[in-house]
Amino acid sequence: MAPVVTCPFCKAAFTIEDLLTRPDIKPIGMLLGDNEAAWNSYYFNHITPDCGTTFTVRVDAFAPLLTESIPMEIRTGACDCEGRCTSLTDLAECRAECHWAPYRRFLPTLVARMMPPVVQK
Repeated sequence: MAPVVTCPFCKAAFTIEDLLTRPDIKPIGMLLGDNEAAWNSYYFNHITPDCGTTFTVRVDAFAPLLTESIPMEIRTGACDCEGRCTSLTDLAECRAECHWAPYRRFLPTLVARMMPPVVQK
């Protein structure tokens, strides 16, 4: 499996499977990456004595693990938007019909590390 991210401090490369299973990588939240809501990222802490930095991975890298369909429309800021993607510390699921909502609903699973097996393609 190819790496999806490189730690910006120690330069270690991580695959999706690493992000799901390694004890030195802790998922901490999800946050919109820009004011246009065009992309969204999961945030991870790399907890080692030689590192200790935070890095991000775009949520769409996790699309193969989602068990629901992903709506095309981004509804961030719409009347049905719960605003959860604007707070890194908000780990709750989102009930909106938005492109980002399935990733938000996957977040508690990611944080709890109750992961489905990774299927290599």
